[in-house]
Amino acid sequence: MNNKFLKGFFLGCTVFIVGCGPSLRGFDFALLEGKKTIAVNLSYLYFQSDLLVYVDRVFETQLRKKPATCKILTSNIGYSKYSQIGLCDHPSENNDSNLYGRGSTIAFAISAALIGGADKIYILGLDLYTEKGYGHFYPGDIDESRFENQLNYFDPFSIYDNKIINLSLKSRVDVFPKKHYLQVL
Repeated sequence: MNNKFLKGFFLGCTVFIVGCGPSLRGFDFALLEGKKTIAVNLSYLYFQSDLLVYVDRVFETQLRKKPATCKILTSNIGYSKYSQIGLCDHPSENNDSNLYGRGSTIAFAISAALIGGADKIYILGLDLYTEKGYGHFYPGDIDESRFENQLNYFDPFSIYDNKIINLSLKSRVDVFPKKHYLQVL
């Protein structure tokens, strides 16, 4: 499928990537109105995004129930009718045929923002912890041991210094500088 739309899609923009971590419980998604956004997995159900990314085919069932109204990008693992892209081992701003993100949909989204030409990337809901038994801000159990494997997936992005900011202060991912989301939104 043609993924050329991604190159320049966010050129010169500030992009907000919206994950699914428990730090988003009670978050006012209206704060994102008018912002360039990438929804990760089921977060697209809570606000209007410019791009939806996912790598797990389980989300295609949800998309059949409630279609997204934005561009959709998924990995090339298995069949999908949406724009697919291959996975690679390192992030790059110049590779529009493969995205880094093996094992983490947020890493996949960061790669999409970089290739799209984003000037600044803010990440909401990148927590990698459970709160009151939930690893997401919406209902659904998750095994916290799954997060241990994901902690190092973000290390390759350290080369982008202050271009990527984590807006989850309690996040276990320490490779990005952190700010409270109210300092930015």
